[in-house]
Amino acid sequence: MQACIKTSNGKVEMMDLPIPKPGEGEIVVKMTLATVCGTDMHFLDEFANEMVSVIYPGVVQPEGLAMGHEGVGTVHAVGAGVTRFQPGDRVISSCLVACGACSECLHGDYSMCTGSGCRAGRLLFGCQAEYYRIPFAEVNVAKVPEGVSDEAALLATDIMSTGYGAIDRAGAGFGDSVAIFAQGPLGLCATAGARARGCGLVIGVDTVPERLEMSKKLGA
Repeated sequence: MQACIKTSNGKVEMMDLPIPKPGEGEIVVKMTLATVCGTDMHFLDEFANEMVSVIYPGVVQPEGLAMGHEGVGTVHAVGAGVTRFQPGDRVISSCLVACGACSECLHGDYSMCTGSGCRAGRLLFGCQAEYYRIPFAEVNVAKVPEGVSDEAALLATDIMSTGYGAIDRAGAGFGDSVAIFAQGPLGLCATAGARARGCGLVIGVDTVPERLEMSKKLGA
């Protein structure tokens, strides 16, 4: 398979690698759509692979760091113990890996999971490839409903969940007034999240007219 691999800071290469095989609790997804996140650029330009291997043990391969954590695809293969998914299912995955069993996960704080191989939270790497493997699939993967495009589903993997998560962590809800500064993709998702949670006055702040128009359409 072809995969986008960071070999050193500021440098990526498309490499031929073996298609991964799923271990217990894992699935392998055949990618149909992926995107580039701002976080990808930080890892590309600012964090040496040696540093990443310390932060996220086992993530960096001998060839380098497999890029990408936002993608949509179809299930290619399932490992032992996976019951919710089967080959052919169209799925997305969380941009973060959670085990679903540690105390943080059991309290609903999946982004601080300590059971996925890191002290607190672990990014999913490798979806900028033809195939990628997802651990703890029962926790980290969701089926895409019929009628939802790949482009729309892709937003839910990171951008939408991050924007909505900010509103959720703020405890904003019915009747509250909120102001959301910057109406880029993430800010727009926060705006939509505020409206979905029943906030009263939702103020979108930006200097770009096109973003403000979109903000109004989403409830600001």
